[in-house]
Amino acid sequence: MQYQILVKQQTDNSFLATVLGMPECRVEAQTKEQAVVLAKEAIEDLLGQGEIVLVNIDTINSNPWLKMHGQLKDEPMFDDVIGEIKAYRGSVDEQD
Repeated sequence: MQYQILVKQQTDNSFLATVLGMPECRVEAQTKEQAVVLAKEAIEDLLGQGEIVLVNIDTINSNPWLKMHGQLKDEPMFDDVIGEIKAYRGSVDEQD
């Protein structure tokens, strides 16, 4: 597997390496190369303590209106109802 490591030079000229997505894998060293080696060892150590498991999670539809979307697409009177709604809204707007 490949992991991305962010290496930043510190103000004291040391290097801080953080494995992206694994904030607990953060190491500091005197050289960039040494920081990368230590970060790799930190990944190996972390993975040695457990295992990576992939799971699929179905997305939950949080918008209840989407359940009704498209239910009236074949309703022959739907366009008439929409026209009535527009006319009503227009008359209400004129009254204001």
